[in-house]
Amino acid sequence: MRVIWEQADIPETEIIVRGRLDDKRTADLLLTLQSLAEADRETGRRIFLYRDGKEILCETASIWYFETENGKIYARGPKNKEGETRYKLYELAELLKHNGFIQINKGTLVNIRAVMAVEAGFSGNYTAFLKDGKTKLEISRKYMKDFRKYVMEGRHYD
Repeated sequence: MRVIWEQADIPETEIIVRGRLDDKRTADLLLTLQSLAEADRETGRRIFLYRDGKEILCETASIWYFETENGKIYARGPKNKEGETRYKLYELAELLKHNGFIQINKGTLVNIRAVMAVEAGFSGNYTAFLKDGKTKLEISRKYMKDFRKYVMEGRHYD
């Protein structure tokens, strides 16, 4: 078996396997690559939250946003307080960037699937209106350019 590595300026790593598919080593290699790809897709889809002294496994798709409050970070959803996370905000941003979450101000990450509309304000900041029609989150102008690019590129649906 030969392994060839080529440097390429492409947005996603590409793996091409050439050979006999009836060879056991090739079949084992394909199974390994498929399991790695599946594990990569699963990263950030579930997260442990803490509430009432319990660890709760929560689907990130059900979380609308994370916000800091009194030095702690809480996940909020349609039922408001889903639970507390032990991650730092920057760690969550990195962990969840491929699952629809983007930072919109110093203390908030939002799931763009929960955003219904965005409105410009007089100060240069924006307001994000969530799907419940009541929740409003401030998008500071510092983060608006990245928010717009994130939404338009659609890379959060990997």
